Amino acid sequence: VMKTFPKLFSLSPENLEPKVKFLLERFSLSKADLGKAVVNHPQLLSLALKNLEAKRDFLLMDIGVSEAKLGQMVERFPHLFSYSEENIEAKRDFLRGAGVAEDQLWQVVERCPNLLGLSVDGNLAPTFRF
Repeated sequence: VMKTFPKLFSLSPENLEPKVKFLLERFSLSKADLGKAVVNHPQLLSLALKNLEAKRDFLLMDIGVSEAKLGQMVERFPHLFSYSEENIEAKRDFLRGAGVAEDQLWQVVERCPNLLGLSVDGNLAPTFRF
């Protein structure tokens, strides 16, 4: 963590505490799971609390991710929270256009959230054309 994101160590406990509490409680993460997410993407703790809240609401309400799976998504792919809503929507729209049924779309994303980290033009489109 120190090598990849040394800024993390400059954040005050007053800054970190509400974010950690939010992630533990609102995503039903264990401390160990949160630790894995932070090791994988320490920038997660540098995001503003209001942005974490907004992204959670967006994933639940606008995208349709189930609350039960949201914590697993954070643990497996914490980078997701650094992406803009427009970025995530573009990938959702591509998958819909590629023929993934609406009722299966978020089952796929919940199981493999790193799909949302792939480039539509550079990875998803060429793969689906294959």
